[in-house]
Amino acid sequence: MTLSDSSSPAMAPASAERPPKTVSPMAEQMRRLRGNRNAMIGGGLLCLVLALALIGPLLTPHDPYVQNLTARRIPPVWFDWLGWSDKSSWTHPLGTDGLGRDYLARLLYGARISILIGLTATLVSGVIGTVLGLLGGYFGGRVDMVISFLITMRLSLPISLVALSVVAIFGGALINVVLVLGLLLWDRVAVVVRAATQQVRELDYVSSAWAVGFGHGYILFREVLPNVINPLLVVLTIEMSHAILLEAGLSFLGMGVQAPMPSWGLMLSEAKSEIFFNAWMVTLPGLAIFSLVLSINLLGDGLRDVLTPEGR
Repeated sequence: MTLSDSSSPAMAPASAERPPKTVSPMAEQMRRLRGNRNAMIGGGLLCLVLALALIGPLLTPHDPYVQNLTARRIPPVWFDWLGWSDKSSWTHPLGTDGLGRDYLARLLYGARISILIGLTATLVSGVIGTVLGLLGGYFGGRVDMVISFLITMRLSLPISLVALSVVAIFGGALINVVLVLGLLLWDRVAVVVRAATQQVRELDYVSSAWAVGFGHGYILFREVLPNVINPLLVVLTIEMSHAILLEAGLSFLGMGVQAPMPSWGLMLSEAKSEIFFNAWMVTLPGLAIFSLVLSINLLGDGLRDVLTPEGR
């Protein structure tokens, strides 16, 4: 008998294919997110606005509150390039308003106000809507009837008129604006979380947790909530842009953030009388609001495609 005949079975060739590596769901979502054009454009633009808001004091030496009546209505520097005016100066690259305040400084600090109000109002509405949606979708029955009634009652109230009335009574302080918007923008969050919870509660792992003996609190916050995060994140981006637009509208009407705080809506209100003479005073804060809201909406649209592809 030869050596080859008595040897063990032939080994697999070295070139045999290896089993494919498993990819975690988080890594797969990040890959899809990087490949989504809307998410990348919106996220990049939002990061730019956030960076400008954070490093605003480093970009301009001017105080957004300091007035200089001898330097009022100085046009932006491109007016000099286009030959429209010889009053432009790099001291105020985006010009000054009717009180001589630097427009670049007010735009940069105004970004902080809009982002702060958008984030905090969304946080308040998100907590309220998530709790109500979880309770209604999980327990059903009378609990769901009560929460559905609350959602219907909230939907019957016009947000703008209610916000105007409340702010007119209690004043336009920053905390009042945040609370009013947060207490008025939870309905969409509640509807989305309620619908998602109704689907999740019928799945096997929730039934298994209930059969093992876990309580309602454990099941809600350890089994149900993590599985409704994806649609929740999408609707929160929509509510954030909605809150920013509402704040700008309230400030434009004089019922939101009060002067001299540099709010973009307030800057629009202060410049509305200049629209035919110095249109750039209205255009610049309008473009700032447009850019911020567009970036959030694009990011939300990309998150919807990545996190909840069935909702496209």
